[in-house]
Amino acid sequence: MTTRTVRWSPFAMLAMLSPALIQSADCGATRGLALTSLEVVAAGSDRIIAFQSSDRSYVAGTTLGVTSITVRAEAESAESEISYELAEGGAVLASGILGTGNGVVDLSIPEDTPLALEVVVSGAANTGIRSFRTYTVEINVGCGSTPCDDGNACSVDSCNAANTCEFSAQADGTRCTVGAPGDGVCVAGVCDSAGFVCDPTTCGNPLCDGATFSPTSCGLGACAAAGQQRCDNGILIDTCQPGVPIGSVDATCDDVDDDCDGVADDDYASTPITCGLGACARDGAIDCVAGVEQSVCTPGAPAALDGVCDMVDEDCDGLVDEDYASVATACGLGACAAIGETSCVLGSEVDSCSPGSPLSGSDATCDGIDDDCDGAADEEFMSGATVSCGIGACAVTSPETCEGGVVDRSCTPRSPTSSNDSSCNGVDDDCDGQTDEDGLCSGLAFPLGDCSGPSFIGRNLDGTDFSGRRDLDCADFTGASLEGADFAGASLERADFTQSALRSARFVDANIRHAVFDEADLSKANLANADARAASFARADLSYAETFGVELDGADLTEADLTGCR
Repeated sequence: MTTRTVRWSPFAMLAMLSPALIQSADCGATRGLALTSLEVVAAGSDRIIAFQSSDRSYVAGTTLGVTSITVRAEAESAESEISYELAEGGAVLASGILGTGNGVVDLSIPEDTPLALEVVVSGAANTGIRSFRTYTVEINVGCGSTPCDDGNACSVDSCNAANTCEFSAQADGTRCTVGAPGDGVCVAGVCDSAGFVCDPTTCGNPLCDGATFSPTSCGLGACAAAGQQRCDNGILIDTCQPGVPIGSVDATCDDVDDDCDGVADDDYASTPITCGLGACARDGAIDCVAGVEQSVCTPGAPAALDGVCDMVDEDCDGLVDEDYASVATACGLGACAAIGETSCVLGSEVDSCSPGSPLSGSDATCDGIDDDCDGAADEEFMSGATVSCGIGACAVTSPETCEGGVVDRSCTPRSPTSSNDSSCNGVDDDCDGQTDEDGLCSGLAFPLGDCSGPSFIGRNLDGTDFSGRRDLDCADFTGASLEGADFAGASLERADFTQSALRSARFVDANIRHAVFDEADLSKANLANADARAASFARADLSYAETFGVELDGADLTEADLTGCR
């Protein structure tokens, strides 16, 4: 905002002040009770705070950042007394006599606060007339309903969020109005017509008609043209006019955009080509590159050698499979065996090896030669003669064999199945020429190899009395139910009680040598004084059985339940 001192003539003051702001103490004459000037400025500067509002009262502008003001007043009559009062709302902040005829006072004010300043002009005390006139200046009343305008074309006038006016200088060079529209520029906050220069935004000024500005261009490719900006009868125009296309298509490779579409040579048609030999052969094309026809084709990378037999020139030298290396080969079996080598023929590997013919349809001769070429030599040799050796469990009889082309008539007896012959199986286990001569088998009534007896398989014989019987050797009681049965004193040599139910059965003084009780239920059975040598009780239930005096030499009790057994 440009700083100006506002002074008012008494006639202008009377014309501009609102009647509501003029007060008289009585009906006495008010002639001479007027101010010829009144100004309110920021203390220490000539920044005007008070200005005329649209309702003709004095209204102050913003005092943002101002903490004191200077009030100056001059009365029409040199004898009039001028007083003042500064109030915030209803509270008086300061008051006093400004002077007689004129005066000045500096006042401290609260910052950014609405205030009311009253300047009162009174008649002289010795006149006897106490008429007065009051002038009211409102400070910080805001700008929400009053446009902010400091009268400077080179300032930006605005009402901020605090409802106070703000004024900031326009940038130097900004167009402003001095007389005719657009005939000045802002220089240091002042509208200066001497610095006016035409530009594309001032074509509305008659002074700028015919003025030219920046050069321009238009059109693409062959249609490109040049022009200039110019003011023509108040309008900014461009004198540039694009040319005419050379053709409707752009198929020539000359880096010229003949059809003016922004792309040069875009209708050029490439020509297919090939390059490279063998595996290096590739497809390419003759293309247009920056207005020049160029062959665009890159051969593949060759291999170091062409040793694969595949009819492909891997090393790209124009020859196929020339580095192939032959390999020695063999074929055929036995008498048909032969040798050869590989070769490459038109991309296929060929083996020259051809097997011979068999010497015979069979290979029955013991000569170490595979006569029938089946991979096995002398496999059909069969003389029919046998060789025997060894005795008892060691006895062996075997046919003559062919080993390595020689007839083998050797014989090796088996090893003895036991170091003694106590298994009672009718076999010479220790291969000494005697059978079952050792241990418990001595005197066995029924050798294990020859045993048969009555069959009671699966029968229900609970409580049956077999006591004292001598016809039960080798008897078969497999799976029979014999709970409570009585076998006291009976001969049950080699009898089979596998999986039989013998709960509470009696075997007192019984002969149960070599008998089998595997998985049988003998719980609470009485075996007192029984001869159970070499008997088998594997996995049998003997819980709480009576075993006092029983002979168990050589007996098998594997996994038997002996809980509570006595």
